[in-house]
Amino acid sequence: MISTSKKRGGIQRQCLTCGMEFWAWPSRVRKGGGKFCSPACRARNQIACEPRLCITCGKKFQCQPSRIRRGRDKFCSQVCHYQNRITRETCTCGACGKEFERKPSSIRRKGDKFCSPACRVRSQITRETRVCLTCGKEFQRLLSHIRQHGGNFCSKACIRRNDVKRGREHPTYKHGQSGTPEYVRAAAAIRRTRKRNAGGTFTVADIKQLEIRQHFRCRYCACSIKHRYHIDHIQPISRGGSSDPKNLQLLCPTCNMRKSNLTPEKFAQKMGLLL
Repeated sequence: MISTSKKRGGIQRQCLTCGMEFWAWPSRVRKGGGKFCSPACRARNQIACEPRLCITCGKKFQCQPSRIRRGRDKFCSQVCHYQNRITRETCTCGACGKEFERKPSSIRRKGDKFCSPACRVRSQITRETRVCLTCGKEFQRLLSHIRQHGGNFCSKACIRRNDVKRGREHPTYKHGQSGTPEYVRAAAAIRRTRKRNAGGTFTVADIKQLEIRQHFRCRYCACSIKHRYHIDHIQPISRGGSSDPKNLQLLCPTCNMRKSNLTPEKFAQKMGLLL
């Protein structure tokens, strides 16, 4: 007898349990079905067990495929599952140096570093002798302060003195470049020049000479630029200018934003300095 699914364009499949060939509806195959020839084979596949290895005791056990697909095939019993959960790791106390055991989950969650609350309090009170990196003076700091901030300086004055170091002595020294505003402004201007292939270059020393030559005053409004200034190109780069020191001038931020990419003559007319 020919099955109805074969008459209506069924797809021939092979049962995963008994291996017998059968015909299944195309709609069922598209939805992920059509794997078993009968409900009995489907039930038998769910009951069939596969050999597995327990993570805790190493014992071999049988597990159903459905449990394997859900990821419940790691332990042979609830006892092994519980023992795996209560496994302890050996840690060293940060206050007394005693070894103690903690759950891995507790270490990941709390970062346990002390064997008891008393040791935790003692670490907050206990002081350690340190040597200042700036002046070389010996001082004492709390262990909690050392863990959080390092405890490398004896006072805020030494921290400031260490921060203002220049060159290779500076903590953030990178290839001769420091984080001062002069280097940052010069690097930004040189980068814009290279992107436009304008040619020419300058250094921080050239900018300092410009400051002295302009008496720390803006070229147009004569306001002070001792603390804040912009590096401006006399002949704009967009109009064929370069980054040679002869083509540079220091302006206040207001005048530089007003000048934009205008030539000196047009900007002077705009400001009313030239008829």
